[in-house]
Amino acid sequence: MPHTECFIDGVWFPSVSTIISSKPAPWLDAWREKWGERATRKVAIANAIGTAFHDCVEQYLDSGNFVPVMPEYESCIPRVIGMMESWIEWALSIDGTVYHTETKVISMKHIYSGTFDAVGAIDKTPMLIDWKTSSRIYDSMELQLAAYAFAYNEMTGAKIKDGIIVHVSKDKPHFKLTTKQFKLGKRVFAKFLKLRAMFDEIQTNAQAGSL
Repeated sequence: MPHTECFIDGVWFPSVSTIISSKPAPWLDAWREKWGERATRKVAIANAIGTAFHDCVEQYLDSGNFVPVMPEYESCIPRVIGMMESWIEWALSIDGTVYHTETKVISMKHIYSGTFDAVGAIDKTPMLIDWKTSSRIYDSMELQLAAYAFAYNEMTGAKIKDGIIVHVSKDKPHFKLTTKQFKLGKRVFAKFLKLRAMFDEIQTNAQAGSL
């Protein structure tokens, strides 16, 4: 599902991704400087692969089959197929159930929104699930899951306290799959709330600077 922002009665509920990405990332700036114009194409290809992979997982969970669609990057289709083969092997090896996919959440209490990939249970433990095709599993992904979990619990009355990142590498030929499970308690969510406050401060300073 494409990334979208949420407005309610004219109030912006920034997405979890937008909030977390507002934190300075010197390493990303250095990477873009290193690759110059090629960085734009690399990002576009990576995003296209990630979108196609997520679409294929959604298809597979709905019907048991998948067909990658990448009109602008057809040469990347074999890579997505390889990634899906790794994902399917993992999915068939676990005791897991998916209840819902592509779930939109909104926290009225803390004014943010987001969409996560799935909610279900693994080994009978309820948890949020996010598929990732980034370079690796980053620390910020724990905060992302915690924010989603808080909003989901706020909306539904659920008490989900666990999350898992299922990371599938884009690197051929093995397309290595790695998982990392997180406890989504108050300590982790408090870190996200610090970023939420910092985001508001950045927006306030930007508005003041434009006057």
